[in-house]
Amino acid sequence: MIKFRNSIRMIMTATVLPFVFSSCIREEMMCEKQIVVQRIGEGGSAGTRGAVISSNTDLKGKDFGFSASLTPNSSTPQTYFSARATVNTDLTATISPPQYWPGMLGASMKFFSWYPSGTYALVADFSTTPGQMALDYTADAAAANHVDVLAAVSEPAWGEGVNIHFYHTLTKVTFTFQKQDPAPDEVIIRKIELQNVGKSGKLTVADIPVATTINSKPKFVWSGITTGAVASAPGSNNTVTKEATMIGDTFLMLPTDAFSATAKIVITTNFGDREFLLKDIAAAKPHTWESGEYINYNITISNDTYQISATPLAWDESPVNVILDKQYYLKLSQTKVVTAANAATVDITVQTNYDANPNTGYSAGASLDKSDMDFWAAATMSSISTTGGVYTYNVKVEMPKYNSGDGTERKTWFYVNAGNLHHRVLLHQYGGDGVWMTAEVQLDANDIGTGIMQRRKLVFTSGSPGTWGWKITQVNDPDKILLNSETIVESSGVSGDAVYFYFRANAVSGDKATLTLTNTNGDNPPITVTLTAP
Repeated sequence: MIKFRNSIRMIMTATVLPFVFSSCIREEMMCEKQIVVQRIGEGGSAGTRGAVISSNTDLKGKDFGFSASLTPNSSTPQTYFSARATVNTDLTATISPPQYWPGMLGASMKFFSWYPSGTYALVADFSTTPGQMALDYTADAAAANHVDVLAAVSEPAWGEGVNIHFYHTLTKVTFTFQKQDPAPDEVIIRKIELQNVGKSGKLTVADIPVATTINSKPKFVWSGITTGAVASAPGSNNTVTKEATMIGDTFLMLPTDAFSATAKIVITTNFGDREFLLKDIAAAKPHTWESGEYINYNITISNDTYQISATPLAWDESPVNVILDKQYYLKLSQTKVVTAANAATVDITVQTNYDANPNTGYSAGASLDKSDMDFWAAATMSSISTTGGVYTYNVKVEMPKYNSGDGTERKTWFYVNAGNLHHRVLLHQYGGDGVWMTAEVQLDANDIGTGIMQRRKLVFTSGSPGTWGWKITQVNDPDKILLNSETIVESSGVSGDAVYFYFRANAVSGDKATLTLTNTNGDNPPITVTLTAP
């Protein structure tokens, strides 16, 4: 499944099939049970090169590496197999060639997984030290070809299912541009280049790191770094406007705790080149490149000056939600509220460093402007804190119940202002009966099990307008009736998608488990789904 904020955390459950007689990789061993990756959770969109992995369905049809080291009783680790797994369209995965637990007593296995597998300038090696994984990676010179390198380590009990938790090992870097008067009529970004930065290195992984990043993600450390240049040359959507716009490809960079004296950003426009030393940017806005973290560089262009600053963001956050005006910014946790017909309350966090110095005629901090807002919705803003020059507020948005006879949808908006920075927040509510998602338990006709052991699926159907997305964020199973809770939690999808599950063979009829369902593309309140043992 996926658990991510600034990093991705996918849980893949590998289960064990009935006794299979065949030869193991080592001929003197007798095979017992086949290792099978049974299921991967849903959510996201497909992507390979030039794409950031943000959810497990980004991996549909893709390969990831799957290897194991075997430690016989009172012995040293040795490589047992190194294979490849392909994620199927139904979010299972096929290991090729098939692998089996050996018939041994007192042994242990450690499983290593990595993405991507195959080409993409990523090579996994287990020959030097079988009990650890060594990944050699070289970033492509073109950011459009960068890949999101993921790693995982699992140590299950002998013969039991293998839980695979993927984590980001690189840093995500993007660029946002904005034009500030007085400025030329047309500013075109020809190229964005990072020079004298880490371009290739080795990642040695024996276990998932205990040390963490600023956002509590595993801090992977690459060694043997060689430097070079990587660039993005946007051929379209490359015009700088007065609205903050992300331009260029996403860079996926080797982490570093300190920038060298020569590491720099070079921006090429239709007026020439501008250079910025990364160490100078970090001195003004302290930051480093850490695994699983996201840095957006904000560049404001005028006739005479280029202003650059760095903004750390959540891995899946959009830098367009951050409006910049030279040294000032206005940041909102979200810029729209979308709900079904039932009443809902949504909190939006607002942050700005606007301090009215020099005096521009606007008060310091942020303000709420409801002059264009319709009467049917409500919004109030309250101050939370002022710390280190940053003003933080909470905007409470109240969406009342929308009577079905009043139409199919309604919209209004308000503004959050800080100095001459303005954010419009859209409020959008749909009609209908107000139930944004329903869930129905069905037997899986493709499963050969019978009775309580037959696989079931929970099929989701969206309410009006039919496009709501869902995610299971919690499983509460006090009676222990579910066999695969780990593959249920963090599952996500859209209308028509399903979650597959099993009841335990000893589940007592009538015992219950509950799932908490949250809305991924809107602000509808969570729903509780109840599963009852037959």
